[in-house]
Amino acid sequence: MSRPRRGALGRALAALLALGLPAALVTPSAAADDGGGPAALAARDHASPGGGGGHSHGGGGGGGGGGGGRSSSGPIAIGVDKRGTSYVGFRSGGALVRVNSSGKVVGRVGLDQDGPVSGVFAYGRGRVWVDYGTSASLLAGRGRVLEHFEHHEGSCPDRASAERYGGIVAVRNRVYIASRCSGTLLAYSTSGQRLARVDLPGRGFPRGIAYAPEQSGHPARVFVGLPDSGRLVAYSVSALGHHAKATVVRVPRPRGGRKPVPSGVTADRFGQVVVADSANHAVYVLDANHRFSHYRTLGHPPRASRRLGSLWSPGALAQHPQDGGSLSGNLFLADTHNRRIQRWDVGGYTHWGQRVKAPAGGGGSGGGSGGGGGGQDPDDPDDPSPVGLPQNLAPPEITGTPSPGNRLECDPGTWSGSPSYTFAWTVGSGVAGNGPVYDLTSSDVGVSLVCEVTASNRKGSATAESAAVAIVADEP
Repeated sequence: MSRPRRGALGRALAALLALGLPAALVTPSAAADDGGGPAALAARDHASPGGGGGHSHGGGGGGGGGGGGRSSSGPIAIGVDKRGTSYVGFRSGGALVRVNSSGKVVGRVGLDQDGPVSGVFAYGRGRVWVDYGTSASLLAGRGRVLEHFEHHEGSCPDRASAERYGGIVAVRNRVYIASRCSGTLLAYSTSGQRLARVDLPGRGFPRGIAYAPEQSGHPARVFVGLPDSGRLVAYSVSALGHHAKATVVRVPRPRGGRKPVPSGVTADRFGQVVVADSANHAVYVLDANHRFSHYRTLGHPPRASRRLGSLWSPGALAQHPQDGGSLSGNLFLADTHNRRIQRWDVGGYTHWGQRVKAPAGGGGSGGGSGGGGGGQDPDDPDDPSPVGLPQNLAPPEITGTPSPGNRLECDPGTWSGSPSYTFAWTVGSGVAGNGPVYDLTSSDVGVSLVCEVTASNRKGSATAESAAVAIVADEP
């Protein structure tokens, strides 16, 4: 597709973005309609380094993508909850990174299993399903395990990389898994009872999975990407089983591009299916209710680019529910080889990009043992070297008079591991300020402030929140 010419200012801006520096200027669009030219996007790059139900509107889970045939330290899985908070998975690190709807890294979710993350699906307010290849867990808060079950005996084949295969999605009391270890589509209850197994066509493994509810005369469906064949398959949920009939769809191939490698899929309640293509650094929008017609391409394929609004081997994507709000239908992409995530809308507008990296050390408060302390116990007074991750022993507390003209202070609470602290003052899913104090103004009246404390040491970080404090006007 054609691109507008850039002058000296445009070239300078592109160079800044390539270096990972912040930009607050208008950048070229990442979107092009199938038959039209590129649109203009306003974009900001937040480039500072980053440290059992389901939703009923459909959606897609993240998974391991990357069709470049090499390992990356960038994000390989992503999910998004109703607040627009992203949960980002990696090959290692023992935790998911949380990024809020504005593109700010706000904490971590400790994992209960070692190894790479094959897929992530988030819903509600911070409930997260994580697939590890052989098992899956439902986590809440900073890593509390609500459910866990095994779905594959033994280990995964060596070639079944979490960067290229796997995925998970949950809807009400069902969990659907694109198994990177067995080349199957699996359906489970949230408590771990297997309900169905579907042998996928071909010899390869799946990548990405999405659910779309019943709509426009079409039954509820599950969509699965097949990266080795460049195809997408769809199944009726009511007919899942060994002999389930698949609708097979060829993933689009851009002019001058390579054979597509689907690396993630989402679906919404309108029958719109979005597929990421790691081989051509692209995202395609299809209409599943009209023979999977392809009507939009995003990302300026087929070349990789570091520019905001472009991609370099996207490894996964997730979609916010189509709920009519400001985040409705937004796409959250794991831009794997650019080591960042991006938030787009399906028309191509780029809201932001944020660099992320795998957490250092092991799991957070949820318990994963990755990167552990070599047998040392931070809670054992006889252990001379307590070097584990920080653990919150008493929650943060806000003190001060909660009315305009006064200052609130945040006590970090009590922690093990001798950490240092960073502070964020949050209102809902947004960040109102940083630092241990917050000066109140009249604009704060009516909101409830929470102090979020991130405690860090050389083993990693953990986060805890204070109770909310309502801000009221001074009495006359």
